[in-house]
Amino acid sequence: MFRAFPLMALALVACGGDGGGDGTDDCGIELKSVFPEDGATGVSTEGITVIVELTPDDAMGLVDIVGPNGEAVWGNIDLSPVEVELYFDDLAPNTEYSIEIAMAPGEGELVCNNATTTFTTGAASSR
Repeated sequence: MFRAFPLMALALVACGGDGGGDGTDDCGIELKSVFPEDGATGVSTEGITVIVELTPDDAMGLVDIVGPNGEAVWGNIDLSPVEVELYFDDLAPNTEYSIEIAMAPGEGELVCNNATTTFTTGAASSR
């Protein structure tokens, strides 16, 4: 998982992707599903696992969870499905977050597509 990071980081710098950010592109890599679903509200602040599935199944994804200030809260790079675990206190209550996804055909390949979805957390839960 971590050995791919320098290669994907280089790919991100070398090629901003030629997609329009809508999840479709001519490279054949597309967003298959995401959890929480795009536009979800009331998402728990207790800790969740964001799951991003790409098609085809052997595609590589760089996933960042981005807060309202534009800074990444957490992220991960892996083959599909890509999982990002968020723990208690990673997410603020009643806040919108973006899931930014950069997609490539495989490890070491250039990013050729991008997608962004959003979710909003619910009220803070009492412990």
